[in-house]
Amino acid sequence: MRKKDIIFIYTLIIMELLILINSKIIIGNVIFCSILYITKIFPSMFPSMVISNMLINTNIKKIIPKHIKKIFYKVFNLSDDLTVLYILSMFCGSPTNAILVNDYVNKGIIKEDNIELILGITSFINPLFITGGIGIGVFNNIKIGFILLIMQYVSSLIKLFINKRKIINQKSDYRMREDSAIINIKLSINKSINACLSIFGIVIMFNILICLINNIFHINDNLMIIINSLVEITSGIVKLNNLNINYILKILLAYLFINFQGLCIQMQSISMIENKKIKYLKYLIFRII
Repeated sequence: MRKKDIIFIYTLIIMELLILINSKIIIGNVIFCSILYITKIFPSMFPSMVISNMLINTNIKKIIPKHIKKIFYKVFNLSDDLTVLYILSMFCGSPTNAILVNDYVNKGIIKEDNIELILGITSFINPLFITGGIGIGVFNNIKIGFILLIMQYVSSLIKLFINKRKIINQKSDYRMREDSAIINIKLSINKSINACLSIFGIVIMFNILICLINNIFHINDNLMIIINSLVEITSGIVKLNNLNINYILKILLAYLFINFQGLCIQMQSISMIENKKIKYLKYLIFRII
């Protein structure tokens, strides 16, 4: 057995013991996270997942104006299929983009050795969460939310432009299935529900980890909010109001957390890529820069 496997097993055993010792706190945390997921994450993510899957299955690239596709190809070296993926990801956010990337890989549109790059350039925080959850919820100002949203898009386009030569436009022989609207809806809903359940589990586990860290080490509240945001952005970034720092610095921190997305969302995205090896370090560096 490899050393890293042994370390992983012992880590799980220790974590299980800590959960048993702190069971009352953990149960309360799971209930809190469940409510947070149902009220904050699921409502914005599930409809986006269903609609984006349906759009991909209906061959949306045919109705995107030619001049837009030409701009994306000439400036960013994105094929028509990758242009569709990028635009949908901007509005759907992560990890919905990873589900679409996985479909593209299975259809032969994206090469396996290009997954990390495509996954990186199509990763966004859902715009509804940025404008509503952060803009209104944290700063009580929707304008701040739109500023953060624009900053996210500009940053992504810059990264896309810098990495355009690394993008491989794969030609595929895949032919779009012509399913009826009802079948398309059913398949998209089933796929989205399964993905949402998987994401729900990941969110719970990461929040349990945060709870254990806080309960064991009794970390300073300000530092804990930063750690929380880096690990699980949804529950962490809404606590920015509790930080006693300059208003502009809060906005900059919010942008950094949005850009990094949190380890939880990163794991969600990676988990959506089925039966493919992801070089996590390569993906992580893309999120940090």
